[in-house]
Amino acid sequence: MPPKFVPRERKHRRLAKLKETSKKAPPTQSNEEVIVPVSKSEQEERRQQIRDELRAHQPDAKISGKKRKRLDHYVDTKLRKEENLEFIKKLASHQIDTSLLQSSKKLGRVNDTRREVIERALKERQAGIDVRGDQDEVLYERRGAVEAPAHIPIAVSAGISNSTTAESFGSGLKRPLDVGADGKPVLPSRKRRKREKKARSVQEPTPMSDEGSEGSEGTDEEAMDSESDQDEWNGFSDDEIGEHSTEESRENTASDSEDDSATSNSAEESTEDEDDHENSEIDDVDKPARASAFKMWAAARRNEAIGFEPSIAPTSDPAVIAAFKPRVSSPDPAQPAATTTATTARPEKAITINRVPDIQAARLELPVVQEEQKIMEAIHNNPITIICGETGSGKTTQVPQMMYEAGYGTAIGKPRATSGKSAASFSRGMIGITQPRRVAAVSVAQRVKTEMGSEFSRQVAHQVRYDSAVTSDTAMKFMTDGILLREISQDFVLSKYSAIVVDEAHERSVNTDILIGMLSRIVPLRAQLAGEQPTRYSPLKLVIMSATLRVSDFIQNDRLFKGVVPPIVEAEGRQHPVTVHFSRTTERNFVSEMVRKLERAHRKLPHGGMLVFLTGQQEIQDVAARLNQVLGGNASYSRPTTNGRDSSFGFGADDYDNAIIRKRGDTLEGDDEAGSDVEINGTDSDAEDVDFDVPPDPAFKPKKTQGLLKPHILPLYAALPTSQQMRVFQDPPEGHRLIVLATNVAETSLTIPDIRYVFDCGRSKEKVYDTSAGPGIQTFEIDWISKASAAQRTGRAGRTGPGHCYRLYSSAVFEEFFAEHAVPEVLRTPLENVVLQLKSMEIENVVNFPFPTPPDRKQLEVAETLLRNLGAIDEGNGKITPLGRQLLAFPVSPRFGKILLLAHANEVVTPAVATVAALAVGALSMPEVQAGAASVRLGPAADDESDDYDGNQQRRVEREGHTAAEILHQKYTRAQAKLSQWDNSSDAVKMLATVAVHADAMLKKNGSQICMDFYLHEKPLQEAQQLRQQLHNIIASELSAGFDHANVSDLRYEPSIPIPSEKRRKMLNQVVAAGFIDQIALRADLLPSTGSIHRAKRANQVPYRTLMPSVKEEDIDHALSQEDQDFQRSVYVHSASVLAKLSATEMPPYIVYSHMSRASPSSVKDGNDVPRTRIHPLCVVSAKQIASLAEGTPLLQYGKPIQKIEELDGGRRRCWVGIEVSATRGGIGWPLGTWRVEQVRGRMGDWVVEKVLQRYDHVGGVWYFDERSAKDAAYPSTKPSVGDSSEYEASLSSRQDRRRDSPVEGGDLDYEKASIAFAPPGPCYDGLRNNVSTHEMEMSTHLFKASTEEFVSQRELADYLQDAANANNTHTAIKLDTRVEDVQKIDGKWRVETTTLTKMDSGPQYTPRTYQFDAVVAANGNYHAMNIPDIPGLKEWKQTYPDRVMHSKLYRRPQKYRDQNVLVVGASVSSTDIVRELGSIAKAAYQSSRGGAYDLPTTLLPDNCARVSGVKSFDLLSPASSSTSSTCIPGSVTLTDGTVLKGIDSVILATGYHVSFPFLRSLHADHLSSSTADHRVLVTDGQQTHNLHKDIFYIPDPTLSFIGVPYHTATWTFFEFQAMALAQVLAGKAALPSEAGMREEYERRLTTKGAGRGFHSLKGSGQEIASVNDLVEWVNGGKEQVREGDYVMKGHSEKWLASYARRQERFKLLFGPSRDNAVDERVLAGMIGCV
Repeated sequence: MPPKFVPRERKHRRLAKLKETSKKAPPTQSNEEVIVPVSKSEQEERRQQIRDELRAHQPDAKISGKKRKRLDHYVDTKLRKEENLEFIKKLASHQIDTSLLQSSKKLGRVNDTRREVIERALKERQAGIDVRGDQDEVLYERRGAVEAPAHIPIAVSAGISNSTTAESFGSGLKRPLDVGADGKPVLPSRKRRKREKKARSVQEPTPMSDEGSEGSEGTDEEAMDSESDQDEWNGFSDDEIGEHSTEESRENTASDSEDDSATSNSAEESTEDEDDHENSEIDDVDKPARASAFKMWAAARRNEAIGFEPSIAPTSDPAVIAAFKPRVSSPDPAQPAATTTATTARPEKAITINRVPDIQAARLELPVVQEEQKIMEAIHNNPITIICGETGSGKTTQVPQMMYEAGYGTAIGKPRATSGKSAASFSRGMIGITQPRRVAAVSVAQRVKTEMGSEFSRQVAHQVRYDSAVTSDTAMKFMTDGILLREISQDFVLSKYSAIVVDEAHERSVNTDILIGMLSRIVPLRAQLAGEQPTRYSPLKLVIMSATLRVSDFIQNDRLFKGVVPPIVEAEGRQHPVTVHFSRTTERNFVSEMVRKLERAHRKLPHGGMLVFLTGQQEIQDVAARLNQVLGGNASYSRPTTNGRDSSFGFGADDYDNAIIRKRGDTLEGDDEAGSDVEINGTDSDAEDVDFDVPPDPAFKPKKTQGLLKPHILPLYAALPTSQQMRVFQDPPEGHRLIVLATNVAETSLTIPDIRYVFDCGRSKEKVYDTSAGPGIQTFEIDWISKASAAQRTGRAGRTGPGHCYRLYSSAVFEEFFAEHAVPEVLRTPLENVVLQLKSMEIENVVNFPFPTPPDRKQLEVAETLLRNLGAIDEGNGKITPLGRQLLAFPVSPRFGKILLLAHANEVVTPAVATVAALAVGALSMPEVQAGAASVRLGPAADDESDDYDGNQQRRVEREGHTAAEILHQKYTRAQAKLSQWDNSSDAVKMLATVAVHADAMLKKNGSQICMDFYLHEKPLQEAQQLRQQLHNIIASELSAGFDHANVSDLRYEPSIPIPSEKRRKMLNQVVAAGFIDQIALRADLLPSTGSIHRAKRANQVPYRTLMPSVKEEDIDHALSQEDQDFQRSVYVHSASVLAKLSATEMPPYIVYSHMSRASPSSVKDGNDVPRTRIHPLCVVSAKQIASLAEGTPLLQYGKPIQKIEELDGGRRRCWVGIEVSATRGGIGWPLGTWRVEQVRGRMGDWVVEKVLQRYDHVGGVWYFDERSAKDAAYPSTKPSVGDSSEYEASLSSRQDRRRDSPVEGGDLDYEKASIAFAPPGPCYDGLRNNVSTHEMEMSTHLFKASTEEFVSQRELADYLQDAANANNTHTAIKLDTRVEDVQKIDGKWRVETTTLTKMDSGPQYTPRTYQFDAVVAANGNYHAMNIPDIPGLKEWKQTYPDRVMHSKLYRRPQKYRDQNVLVVGASVSSTDIVRELGSIAKAAYQSSRGGAYDLPTTLLPDNCARVSGVKSFDLLSPASSSTSSTCIPGSVTLTDGTVLKGIDSVILATGYHVSFPFLRSLHADHLSSSTADHRVLVTDGQQTHNLHKDIFYIPDPTLSFIGVPYHTATWTFFEFQAMALAQVLAGKAALPSEAGMREEYERRLTTKGAGRGFHSLKGSGQEIASVNDLVEWVNGGKEQVREGDYVMKGHSEKWLASYARRQERFKLLFGPSRDNAVDERVLAGMIGCV
């Protein structure tokens, strides 16, 4: 049974109880000291005194209510500290002597050191005790005589005691002996060096007895001095002492990092430990020099006594100096020896550079310059050299200068010598220096140019992407490693270079690793070429430099440097020392902790800049905002006085308790004080202030020695524009301290002037790819950096002077969680570009490439799979294809190269180049949180606890914050909507619009303002514009030749980007999809194994499945529910996508995405929520487009024949096959339809597709969704016989009885346009769903899948029809792409004329055919001819605004009407469905109703829609009226009830369709009404199909019949019953009545139902059932018993009848009470006219 819950007792209540108990309880001791509390009057008097002192600093300043509260808070805190201080003093006066107590840190140690034993004995003697009884033995131990070696005689001298042996005189004298006037050695008196006492907030505790204490201290010091002086003779070893002191220091550090509280006893013990540490430091530093001097004097006296003269003369002898020859430097025994051979190559001569004295003096102080000879000898004698120098040693700037001075590259820019010297000497080749980052390459080149002086500065240049300063005089070229890789692809042996320096190799970027691997092969190749062609080539020198390199990856990698072990030259020591300060604890919220630390540091530290390392741009902006709050106008600095306090501050700098830092204690080390009830204020901050007690340094002396410092805060991150990045190298304003907030971009190669302090959060944000399941899932993870990176960051403080590094983590965390080195990038990033580049170098097996750290085989397999899908490498042998070599011409990913090649072939180069540039650069738009809309701070931080604000003020601040955030959110949303208005379903087109907007702004010189208005990153956009120009130049030079259709103006770069047409935008989406054809996501509910998406409320909650599984099946937790397992398999649209603005039901079935990401919780933080995997969409595609784009790739799989096979000669066959797209061959794929193909036997005996004969095979009818729209009808449309369109009626007027809407003679040369006119797309729109249950639409010949729901999307219905056609083998009887032109009965036969459309290279081709049949069945006629009513003014509106007025047949998606006022004419099913879709998109909708019988109830309408009366007229517009896409139509609509609508943006005519059979034109009578039709006419005014028996058989000639005439609400089941009845008649199994009988039945029905549209309606309850029963009874002959073997037609199933009953109940509920009229009134009240 669980323990009973006990509520937590609050601290203030517990203290109150204890106080009350203490009052009642009697004192335990009668003589106990009583501390009388200060009276209230005294306390108030002291309080007023403090206030007066503070106000004296600013007597004229006004104090607001907020400042008064802060002042009172400060005074209360100061009073509490004074009380605590008094209390601690009293405790200190009663403290006992703890000198003989043993520290708990020594628990577990068996033996004490010799030093500790003697110290203990001395202290016990002083105290008059002898605990162990060995005091005399320890203190008076006698040394035994040491026997002298036999080969050294013992001499006696007056100056040497007889007891001193010869061995006592050491060897290896290090400096001359200092001798006094009397000839005796002068030994400097040793003084005890005391470390600076740490400032404390309270006085040191005084001992119990002052006299005893002083005597004890003096005795202790004298004993220690005498002991230290006699260490050489008392048997102590320097190494032992040093080792012991180091161990002590380590123990102290570890203890400090783990201990969070200290008692008075532990404080005393720590004092002793510090003294021990001081003594050990003194011994380590002073004793060697003193011992060396004494040994020199002793040796001289010994030699003089025995008459021995040393063979080496004193170094001061002139003869020795004249004959001095430096010895050859010996190799470092710890490193591999340099391989010096007879063929060692070096430059012919060196040069001298005359530098400015100040620069030369600064260079000589650099540690690497002091090792110049050692470094250059290694470079001369070895082809490959590794230099390891600590950060700040100067290797980046000095090693290239050393090599230049040694002769490398010195002949560049000078005329060739006329002597016979080799033209290929080292002096003829450049020195190439690579840097991992552009900013480093530029800044280092500038620094080296400055140091080289005016004479040689022109020979230093940089080259980075889009920026090059290289000339013919360049001898030292600083560049990024990517630039050198491009040069290797053009000149593999790097013939222009004599030496390559790879700097900062420890960063291990992909380019760096590939570069080192290639250079490892180029170096021996150049050596071989130099031997064969010495006049042309010279050996290539390779220098690899780093401060923290993992050497084992280089010297122990046999594959990297074959047969050669490069020497490692170490340049020890920094130029300036850096003190590292670890935190005692590691806060999880490092951002708030950094703000707190910087605030105190700025107020207390002396002059000097601060470099702050954070993880990303968002953290930098957050910290900058907080620092501006806490250090803004009042931020200042003056040298702290005693205990770190600064009297110049009005409120006391060290006592200032800011709200931002109040909430602390959530540490990684745990909360050891969670249960503590004692609270002593001030001790933590005072202990921390010890780290800030830093003496001033003359190197950082400002111009003004006195005064206050203000913060000068600057950001530094990669996305920052270069001009703003360079601000960190400028001097801060006078009286300001530079504070640079940077990411790891400032970790290497950057020297920011006057940086003295580094603040390291210990974390970094890295992009990580998880390729375990196939595609790379990208995550930005904040994790600990490596120890090597921490050392790099520390070194930033020691560049220009002694520095300090403050680490926001403890030493325990540093040792436990920090890896030695960072994981190389090659192990955590996609490698398709690398693999393709290696394949181009004929490296077939990429695994054998000499990577410094070989990548995982899985990474290489994923890269090769992608290249096969793109067609860059051969599917069989893996060799590079011609397409792959073309892709290498572009400096972008192979995906982007494929897009550019397809764009060139389809003449959309300009928009494709802009889109590729945006994709390659990335991060063009700011996330909303960076834009500021989600992080407005007008008061304290959200996670802070502050009592500085009262309730009203807090509510006001929150109110203002919400208002400001809402305003920013609206601005951000409007800006994103403007960028996506070209195509609101394509992120690729949005990127194009973004680049186009910026390009146009750059021409107008307002690029920065546009970036601010649209919340864009300026630097990436500038790079995108530069990349645009580069890509245009490459396409123009590489691809323009040989293409007759190439549009030269499209290839040429133009600064501005024209608005692409809709056709070009669609083509752009397709070519983008081709580059990412393997990255497709399918909506999860379309898979048979998953459910519906109805639970998703927003678009970014709709689950999708990727083609390449996003997670391995073995990683799925099968113990979870099926829903949770589906969640793990699913991905979701990223909220930044334009698709995220759709509703859940509008989400497309297929999405092409650029990459996947996952918001992984940081490893530093705890997170319980499972992050979703997000896809970043590019565009929407259809199944047909996927099949076309995947053709020819391994992704498209062909199934088995599904119908009759047509055998051909030569072992070939023709058949229909199912196609699907699949990630793996033979795996489960996604069906995409069927193709008619021609196959041939392959080498393995299997059937291989040789030719695709027909790709388009859909039989979905009106349920097939086509992105395209049909051509609009005439306004008004009053002639049903015209059919689809009246466009061709005039040109075909001579065809009296022929079809008048045929495009055959229209002369269209564009296939796309001709295909729309030939077979106009139907009315199916994207969000269409069935409003009749699937149970009622199911046909007996093919059932729905068991998991199909009652109401599904149009795609599922179209797939059902397609599957039904396949299951019933109807493909052999279907003529696709065929249009019926005319049907007439001639000589007893029906003559049918058709036209088949074929796509040819020259355009559309029409093939006419004529057939003869005994009977004709028409299964169409309801959704062809649009019914456009003749409303006054409607025609003029359409002519003026053709894109604003349209029929509902052309409607596809609601996004077009975002934030618009839409008038929908009609109130039936289609109108209501459209209005419901507009509910979440449009501003308002008005549904016009004439009160028809088929209008749906208002309860179905959304809240932003009003039901209004019918339209009377569209008011005429004046000729001068105009309207843009962002304004409404400047007119009004008058309704039949007199209401006038204004401010209408768009009009949708949901006015239905004419009944039309244009191929039976002779049976049409457009001039007649339905009531005046004769006995022969088929169609009159388009409202009814006349003269049909049972709505099927044409009474004058029953060989002409119709299926699907009834409607509202007829189902597929009803149509199937009609088809069965018709089949029985055509087969002769059922007999029709005579024509008179059929006419009689027709007339009775006409009398009952009346003429017009209602004649065919099945709206009434039970009418469909009655009609089917009538057919069944008629077909069965009206007999109850049918003869055995005869066909029996059955009626509806029980399942169908139950569903029908449910539908009738739903209708009753829908047509119940109407909606409140107040809703309509509210919508109408918000209507305004155009302004």
